[in-house]
Amino acid sequence: MTHEGDATKKHNRTISIVAGPNGAGKSTFVENYLNRYIDCDEFLNADLIARGLSPFAPERQALRASEIFLQRLDELAAGNSSFALETTLAGRSYQRRIPRWKELGFRVTLFFIWLPTEEIAIRRVAARVEQGGHNIAVSDIRRRYARGLKNLTTVYLPIVDDAWVLNGAVTPPEVVWRRSEGNECVGNVGVWHLIQRFERDNV
Repeated sequence: MTHEGDATKKHNRTISIVAGPNGAGKSTFVENYLNRYIDCDEFLNADLIARGLSPFAPERQALRASEIFLQRLDELAAGNSSFALETTLAGRSYQRRIPRWKELGFRVTLFFIWLPTEEIAIRRVAARVEQGGHNIAVSDIRRRYARGLKNLTTVYLPIVDDAWVLNGAVTPPEVVWRRSEGNECVGNVGVWHLIQRFERDNV
């Protein structure tokens, strides 16, 4: 992975949305690669918040963690720091927030970590559980995989400033498609066509 995202660093206030299905490696991407693309002062992750509240049973604190996440999100959006947040994009709550963030002067960048199939996502979550990580119901993984990929193309790509779609099945993640400073570039035509076909086939 190269420093192709350096151009976005000149924008002082940026909100980075790191998205993708469960098991895609979103947190790993933030830890190892995000700073190659963009500056970030804080990372919001509801799963990490839940683990901090209850290390041995984080699922019991999911609701409280979500409340803390949203409260901190609003605090950061009212400030002057750049920050990142993690989501599966299975919902559309950020569809309302993104225009407000842009009105406040933030540049909104989306990083979507793609996986070829929901089965890969399921296997990765299972492997994470074996290593002591938190579990997610298979039905939730399947639902979030489909909704997140559909929302990516139909809801979120049209409204963010910059976007990067990355192949999370390889290490380091491969750039599949990007839009930076208004310029689009396809890094992997085959994968990009698969993503577009998924949208057409799941109307």
